[in-house]
Amino acid sequence: MKGKYLVSILALVFSLAGAYFLVQWAREEAVRARREVRPPNRAVSALKGLVPTGLLKKGGDRTGSSRGKEVPGTIRPPERKVLEPAEERREIKVPSESQLGGLAGRTKETLRLRYNLGLVNLEKGDLASALDAFRGVIEIDPQGEYGRRAFIQIGIISDQLGDRREAIHSLRKAVRLDPRDPLAMHDLGLAYLHAGKIREAVTALEEAARLAPSNMQILLNLGNSYFASEEFSRALRSYEAVLQSEPRNGAAHFNRGLVLMRNSEKYAAAAASFDTAARFLSDVRERARARALAGLMYYKQGMLDEAGRRFEKAAEEDPEVPDYRFNEAVAKAQAGLFDEARGAYQKYLAIRPGDAEAWFGLGSVEFLDQRYEKSLAAFGKGLSYDTSADFAYFTVGYILLEKDQLDRAEAMFRKVVALHGPLAPRAHVNLGLIYEKRGDWKGALAEYEQGDPEDPRTFYNKGLILRRLQKNEEAVKALRRAVDLDRKDPKYATALADAYLATGRPDAAITEYERTVENGEASVEILLRLARLNLQLERLDPAGKWIERAESAARSNKERARIFLMKALLEDKRGDLAAAENDLKEALVFDKTNPDVYYNLGIIYSRQLRYDEAVDVLRVAARLEPNDARAYTQLGNIYYRRGLPEEAARMFERAVKADSQAVEAAFNLVRAREAAKRERTE
Repeated sequence: MKGKYLVSILALVFSLAGAYFLVQWAREEAVRARREVRPPNRAVSALKGLVPTGLLKKGGDRTGSSRGKEVPGTIRPPERKVLEPAEERREIKVPSESQLGGLAGRTKETLRLRYNLGLVNLEKGDLASALDAFRGVIEIDPQGEYGRRAFIQIGIISDQLGDRREAIHSLRKAVRLDPRDPLAMHDLGLAYLHAGKIREAVTALEEAARLAPSNMQILLNLGNSYFASEEFSRALRSYEAVLQSEPRNGAAHFNRGLVLMRNSEKYAAAAASFDTAARFLSDVRERARARALAGLMYYKQGMLDEAGRRFEKAAEEDPEVPDYRFNEAVAKAQAGLFDEARGAYQKYLAIRPGDAEAWFGLGSVEFLDQRYEKSLAAFGKGLSYDTSADFAYFTVGYILLEKDQLDRAEAMFRKVVALHGPLAPRAHVNLGLIYEKRGDWKGALAEYEQGDPEDPRTFYNKGLILRRLQKNEEAVKALRRAVDLDRKDPKYATALADAYLATGRPDAAITEYERTVENGEASVEILLRLARLNLQLERLDPAGKWIERAESAARSNKERARIFLMKALLEDKRGDLAAAENDLKEALVFDKTNPDVYYNLGIIYSRQLRYDEAVDVLRVAARLEPNDARAYTQLGNIYYRRGLPEEAARMFERAVKADSQAVEAAFNLVRAREAAKRERTE
């Protein structure tokens, strides 16, 4: 009875495909490589100036940050203030006799002397004395031509001095004395504009433009008033009207660029306007500002080389604005021009050595250029000025983690967590990786539990740890969440498929492996997994198609050998043992070191009762994989069937020694020992 029971056991294990599957899955459940969290993409700081503009998002791998050579940050945009026409102080000539009316000769001479004294003082830059002189004119002739022109000069001077109320008051008097003077109306409009009375400015400048439609200075400032009132289409028409008459008007090109840059679809046109303005503007600071704004437009279009060159030129033309040099560094760093970016940061820091953001930018350049010691030094310098920069601590922590300085790395990530900023959840992920490196799976899991709930890497790492802890159902939930957050990353789908297999759900595993292939990971390994699973579920045609795809993807002889092994499994399922045997022999042509080929060839020979050949190949399998219980178990079965219970017992003993969980070998070992004992007593 016991002998018959043992034979029935042997019949079960002599299934080629079944025996193969029992081991192959365990063998291919490799632990995924851990990858540290790279620093966030803010590490290189930002361009400086107007409105900070965020450029690069945080992203990454297992760790939550990008692996590309991306330089994060926002720029410091140049000032977006419109340019007014170059100051043209109108020389107000002595009025004619007809304009002076019936003034006495002595009065006329006094007015002339006082008025000219005001002009002389104005020319010398003595504005206070000029004002006194012009006010003296008004005391004598408040309603006459000298008085009207003195009101204009007082208004212009007061506007320059920032006394907007006096400027508007004087210019309104001048306009009342002669409402048809376009220049007085223009000066009043400018005073309103500078005082922030935009509606009044527009009205006055529109009237001035109506009185003198060919005066481009008036038309340019009318455009500026429209710009201030956010009537951008009207401002653009005004600037372009100026350029039709004066195509070399740098201020008009500059202001046109300011209008265009408000629309992201017109960044290229804005850049061209600023470039043209820089050619025609005579003031070196305005020219530098035009180049810097052109740099900003190129930067926003991702044309980082062009942006870097414009910022560099602006910094050379106007070294009193260090932000131009800073922006040059950021643009060149993002362009991957690390040597030039390094030089720009160093020039900037020579002017502003206490700018933490610049030190962090330099540290990021050194990091991306893989000069980690210099990166640590730069970040350390920056942190001496700013202890609240979580991304700096994060990057330092990452470098230390890469260098396996786990205690120091942990201290940096703990500081990130303590700052309670947006990087804290990602720091928890890196802390989890530190615990993994120490072999503390529960500590790692506790950190992953605090990771970013919207970041798939959090759940991916959590799922892998749960697999290590044999909590496969929980691992499935975590990895399912990772896939739901990012359906395009093949590694998430692969990990989820592995977890489904561990919980006995091959159908679900097939779905996820297919997602892996759809997302670009059509490796021989994944294709063969799909083939095996379909074989296991008796879906022979799909299995055959996946084998064909694997055959097309194979690049090495070892891969070709595994494909022939899979073909043998398929032929066995179809009942063609001869074809299966031929496929296994073909596998040995490509790889004579694969124990699974010898093992399955031994199974075929055993099923055909070719025991001598079976013993030969199973011994090779056992020699190639001495810790694998399968070959020893099958050798024991063959010896038992051939009436050699002692030899069978020795093989079963070796199988149990190789794998204490080898249930079949342990069961058969008892029967073999009993049979050997009976044989000795007979």
